[in-house]
Amino acid sequence: NKWGAPQICSHVKVFDMKVTRNWLAEYVDFDLSVEQLSHRLTMAGLEVDAMEQLGAGLESVIVARLADVQLHPDADRLTVCQVETGSETVQVVCGATNHRSGDLVALAQPGTALPGDFKIKKSKIRGQVSNGMLCSQSELGLAKESEGIMILPPGLELGQPAFDALGLSDVLFELGLTPNRPDCLSVVGVAREVAAMSGSKLQLPVV
Repeated sequence: NKWGAPQICSHVKVFDMKVTRNWLAEYVDFDLSVEQLSHRLTMAGLEVDAMEQLGAGLESVIVARLADVQLHPDADRLTVCQVETGSETVQVVCGATNHRSGDLVALAQPGTALPGDFKIKKSKIRGQVSNGMLCSQSELGLAKESEGIMILPPGLELGQPAFDALGLSDVLFELGLTPNRPDCLSVVGVAREVAAMSGSKLQLPVV
């Protein structure tokens, strides 16, 4: 300024770091609630700019099994699937081609609101009743693009929410880091802070 005094500037956040609670728990054992963890991180200088509950509102997307897959009688590119939910068998019309009988899939039941506010309802597709939708990774917000529906690993319990079964129900923290905290531009770095604030031991990954 005109008096020659130094300018006083507030810290400007120039780095964003994203990490999930479950990911941190792989490296440090802590029993802090989501709210406590958010507060402790912010007080430690790792300001939590946002939190997102992954899988929230998608509890009605469940693990299901394709009991039978047949070509649609009136559409070459569609299939008519008999889908076991664990409590009943429902019919779903699908436009993908990467599935076969016996596959485990993610079934969005009628009433589900997928990311983008895409609501699933019982409908008729080319004359065949469809009770829900077999989802791809992109339709569940797990990928920007995907080819075909999401085929789940074998052994999962039918009827269980798919996000729970896959260990994807989690909380995402978006941290705003100042330039003096480059040590926290990694999951291990943030986990080291959590270990310090919780009194737990940091468990470094085996390389």
